[in-house]
Amino acid sequence: MKIFNGIKIIFVWCVYILAVNESRVCASESLTLQDAIQKGVRDNKQLQSMKETESASKFEYRSSYSKFLPKIGIEGKYVRLNDSLKLDLTDLREAIIGASSFSSGAVIQQMYPTNPMAVKIATGKIQQGLDQALPEFSMEFQKDRFYTVALTLTQPLFTGGKLIANRNQKKAKLEFDRFQYQAEKSKVIVDIIDKYLKVKLLEKLQTIRNDLVSNLENHKNKTQKYMNQGLIHKALYMKVVVALEEAKRELLKTQKDFHLAKRAFKTLLGGEYNDGVEYELTSQLFLIDGSSLQDISSYVTEALKENYNLNMLNAAYDQLSQKRLVAYSEFLPQIGLVGRYELHKSALTAMEPEWSIGIGASWNIFSGAGDYYGVRSSSAELKSLKYKKEYTKEMILMEIEKYYQDFLKAREQYDFLKSSYELADETLKLNTGAFSAGTATSLDVVDAQLALEKVKIEQFNAIYDMDIAFVNLLRVSGKEESITKYQTGEGE
Repeated sequence: MKIFNGIKIIFVWCVYILAVNESRVCASESLTLQDAIQKGVRDNKQLQSMKETESASKFEYRSSYSKFLPKIGIEGKYVRLNDSLKLDLTDLREAIIGASSFSSGAVIQQMYPTNPMAVKIATGKIQQGLDQALPEFSMEFQKDRFYTVALTLTQPLFTGGKLIANRNQKKAKLEFDRFQYQAEKSKVIVDIIDKYLKVKLLEKLQTIRNDLVSNLENHKNKTQKYMNQGLIHKALYMKVVVALEEAKRELLKTQKDFHLAKRAFKTLLGGEYNDGVEYELTSQLFLIDGSSLQDISSYVTEALKENYNLNMLNAAYDQLSQKRLVAYSEFLPQIGLVGRYELHKSALTAMEPEWSIGIGASWNIFSGAGDYYGVRSSSAELKSLKYKKEYTKEMILMEIEKYYQDFLKAREQYDFLKSSYELADETLKLNTGAFSAGTATSLDVVDAQLALEKVKIEQFNAIYDMDIAFVNLLRVSGKEESITKYQTGEGE
């Protein structure tokens, strides 16, 4: 009984594991175009890295304000000398005692001229008294081991504009990193939209080619039946067979392209090849209303103001301008306020103050012409960047013209194909009916089916080309994220 229960438990666990794996393999996630854009942007490692770079520049910009504020610190040191520092005036002391004794002895001698012994004794006592009365004329004013602790203050007053230029340079660097992030984000968004719509295009083409194969299969069966009855020649039947095989090859090719496009889209969103997750793309190819297309001058105006790459160059130009001002500041004096307050006063000598405050200045007169060449280098970089900005503007105008014309051509192609579709559809109905009535050949039916398939494929290609051209037109204008609001109509 225990063995039977153990087998049951193992069986239940096996079924559970298989069920979990099966659910993992079959996991599906629905994604609208907007969802795909949000997910792709959120999970993109390059964008995450660039966002952190932008954050670093933001903190650098904030730190530049600290250069304007005073710097207060504590300074300490421990010193050991080979010997203590002393002031020794013993010779002076002895000279004073000697001079005083001599003058006193002269007075006593006048008082007792006949008693030299008394004068000598009195003079000696005077000299002894002076020696005891006078202090030692030596002083240790610095021990051989000591330490100091002091509070220090420095405050820049004039730096030739270096601090302001440094702050503005950091601000321009922050703007550059922001626009660089936006430019990369724009590329990612357009790539996501392109691959998303590519999958939907191939999905439509797969359906069209699958319908063609199904219709040709039915027509082949009818043709074979008529051939067996001797109503049509075998050559006509073989043409249907060849057309069917060609349609199958095209269908297989489209299916491979479809699966490859899905894999590329999944990889772009950060998915792994064998993670068992499949994305169900719910948004369709969409028709851009003709009224949504503005005049080309509007896109030019927007691009010159909002284009991320151009704004990156503008920020880089500002950054280099501030760098040149920093180079110019090297020619000017540096003036600052300095202060010091001794916290450990016992180590101070008589010649050292307890506190001090003052103004200091320095002016670099000659440094080997390095400052001069620094200014020249910054000026050359600015000229180079100026030419690059002009070239970028020209390329932007060219891109706008290209994508604008691409959109118009795709729209005109789609509008033209409407009548072609109606003609191909009516022709297929006519030839199918005529074939059933015996007044048209099977080749007429095949040609009509292929013509209708060709028109349908060209229609969806035109819609795809229209969407991609419009997305890129918005990208150049810095408005690529607004593409989803133009999904007013879907290509059917």
